Amino acid sequence: MDHFPHVAKKETSRTCVDFCILATGSAGSGFLSASVWLLSAKCSYRGLTLIKLQRIGENSIEETDKRGGKSNCVALYTSHVIVKYALTSDEYVKAQGVYRTRVARGRVFFRNLYGLTCLIVALAVYSRFSGARWWGDLLFLAAGLLLLERTILWRLRASAKYRSTPSLGETVELKIEESNILRAVAAESTEIRWANILACRETKSLFLLRTGPDDVLVIPKRSFAPGDLYRFKDLRQKELIV
Repeated sequence: MDHFPHVAKKETSRTCVDFCILATGSAGSGFLSASVWLLSAKCSYRGLTLIKLQRIGENSIEETDKRGGKSNCVALYTSHVIVKYALTSDEYVKAQGVYRTRVARGRVFFRNLYGLTCLIVALAVYSRFSGARWWGDLLFLAAGLLLLERTILWRLRASAKYRSTPSLGETVELKIEESNILRAVAAESTEIRWANILACRETKSLFLLRTGPDDVLVIPKRSFAPGDLYRFKDLRQKELIV
């Protein structure tokens, strides 16, 4: 399986620029000496040249262009992904919405609040026309509160919790490996085994991992480099059954 996404090399001038990156690593029981990643970018005014990184060994990769010709770019392959981020208030509120509608134990009730509101309104109208005016008024009030809860109130509570809990906005560093996810914050470090993740949900802007009955790990997609995002999705698909 190809573990590396397409990347684009932008050609903006007629000069040729060489980049050298030194990297070290280990291969099986032996030790790899320093390897050089030499990337030669031939520049022109024609726009973009697509290149692709492909595995050629257990610990190295080789770069080929879209015509299949090999270039002189060799680098070491790493088996983990490291991301660093701090959740914004908007991201936290969106994550709470995903949690309530798709992960939480009461998600079915929350998702169906609109339908329940319509049912209560119908009962309220019937009560008013049947002469039970006070029952009708109470049912209208209950329907209004349910509608407010589904649309606004939960958002206000989530925003207030984010403002009152500094730890929700602190910087988080994740080291994502095939066996586990290491979560490090200023105060502590926590290991999360893939096998202990109860559910995983993906939206356009974030991942939400349920690590306990009421515990979730939120990972914004903006924190991933393009190649790392692809590898994380591949790991999630391999390691999770949920």
